Amino acid sequence: MPTADIVGFSSTLSLSWIYAWIGFFYLTRKACDIYLLLIELFVLSGTDVSLLELRANLLRSFKNGEKSSWAIINGVEDDLGAEYALALASHGFNTLLLSRTQSKLDTLAQEIKSQYPDAQTGILLTDASKPSSDNYNELEACIKHLNVAILVNNDSQLHTIPVPFVSTPKEEITDIISVNCTATLMVTRLIAQGMAQRHRGLILTMGSFNGLFATPLLATYSGSKAFLQQWSTGLAAEMKSEGVDVQLVLSSTIAKVGEGSWLIPTPKDFVKIVLGKVGKTGGAHCIGWSMTPYWAHAFAQLALQNLPSLSGEIVPRIQKYMQERIRLRAFDTMDRERKAV
Repeated sequence: MPTADIVGFSSTLSLSWIYAWIGFFYLTRKACDIYLLLIELFVLSGTDVSLLELRANLLRSFKNGEKSSWAIINGVEDDLGAEYALALASHGFNTLLLSRTQSKLDTLAQEIKSQYPDAQTGILLTDASKPSSDNYNELEACIKHLNVAILVNNDSQLHTIPVPFVSTPKEEITDIISVNCTATLMVTRLIAQGMAQRHRGLILTMGSFNGLFATPLLATYSGSKAFLQQWSTGLAAEMKSEGVDVQLVLSSTIAKVGEGSWLIPTPKDFVKIVLGKVGKTGGAHCIGWSMTPYWAHAFAQLALQNLPSLSGEIVPRIQKYMQERIRLRAFDTMDRERKAV
């Protein structure tokens, strides 16, 4: 065999081995991803939030005798926020509820007191869509002497109906950014300062698949959730050395109370899973300090993030079609209501 042919054959063989090893390592990594996903979803449990309360009691008892720690739920307008409050009260936490609606605060506080009479419950009316120093001054005064162990950022503002960005009312854009971003950061800043001083705490922020994958006709909301994703990850890296755990909780669709299925959890089921998986990542193991704890959401995320062609342009196009249909149905409903009047 001529020397040139031998060299060419050797080069081809070397490249083949290189490609083979690259393929081997890639497949091995994906297999490990799936293995870790299954283990974290169905085998491993997360940090028991009750231990946060226990540690808080032990430390606090040496200071001024206040033995109970508090969980602050920022945003109890929806069923998810209410379920967080009830679940944390069941774990032995006192709860401070923040909401824009007085009636919901009163109703939820009464429900917590009736189910958990030994737990203290506080309420604070705040309108996050109209940020002012008064809101934050009042919150700062409320928490000044509280041993806050957990903060749940659940306050969220959606679009009234799916709408193209250029047609979105200015007030709606401002409200979404104020509630989802500005208010969340300001509340967290107040709470996190005390947690850092005590070197203990847990901050959970509700994210969304709309922040992972761009959603046309919900562009402002989608962007606000993407912002929270990056902010929460950055905050987690900062606070880790202070003994404070920070996680963003990712989810797709969550059903209304009583309407869940095996693919779509109810708020109560979802909260139970979240609190049982604190510190684990589920389907979000490629995103720092985040979790996708519900199995159906986790598998959907795994599939979408490992098929770049889907998450690139195909998913936004599908989302656009779906949101357009929702928008049309909303207009039809409004027309029927006007005619009925």
